[in-house]
Amino acid sequence: TYCNKPDFNEQNTIIEYLIYRAFNILTDSSFRVRPAIIDYIYTDKKADSIRKFAFFIEREKHLAERLHAVEIEEKKINPFRLNPFHTCLMDMFQYMIGNTDYSTYELHNIILISDSSRSLPPVAVPYDFDWSGLISAVYAVPHPLIHTEKVTERVYRGFKKQPEVILYAIHQFKTRKQEIYQLFENFEMLDGDRKKQIISYLDEFYDIINNDRLIKMEFIDRARVLHN
Repeated sequence: TYCNKPDFNEQNTIIEYLIYRAFNILTDSSFRVRPAIIDYIYTDKKADSIRKFAFFIEREKHLAERLHAVEIEEKKINPFRLNPFHTCLMDMFQYMIGNTDYSTYELHNIILISDSSRSLPPVAVPYDFDWSGLISAVYAVPHPLIHTEKVTERVYRGFKKQPEVILYAIHQFKTRKQEIYQLFENFEMLDGDRKKQIISYLDEFYDIINNDRLIKMEFIDRARVLHN
């Protein structure tokens, strides 16, 4: 729900809701969300009420049940144990929205799911996108270990993958571009100026994944490695 009464805080909540929806477009292995309108009643000296946008997020156990999976409780995991195709898609999505506030290694803002026998590589499902550059909340600050100057600076936090895995993820973004753009453009409660900012920010991402040189530089050359 919103943090304070000014309208831009409600807009931030709307954008985070739409970020969840955008990831739903790319994969079913994602948290589903449901919109809500909530009336808050203040009972101070003078009774007052305010109506704001909010959203519900799917519970972890319901997400696992829907995907016929189980949640895996781990404190840390070697990122190379994860499903490479889904992890690459997730890392590239975080790059698209300008979010560095997560870790597949330390499982920060990530849950793991796998088949009940745990015979398949786990899938990392992200949540909590309010520090992303796409939202640019006033309280969001750059990740201290990444040395960026502002939250809108994109940094790819994925670990090294085979080129075919990178290209497969890029293909998913390209084929679903129109759906992702329409999601933001057609949401009536999203302010017109915020829509323009979001589309411009997404355009920058799509310019990158349409440029072979930038693909190599951002997602291959700058990908992370594990050090002993």
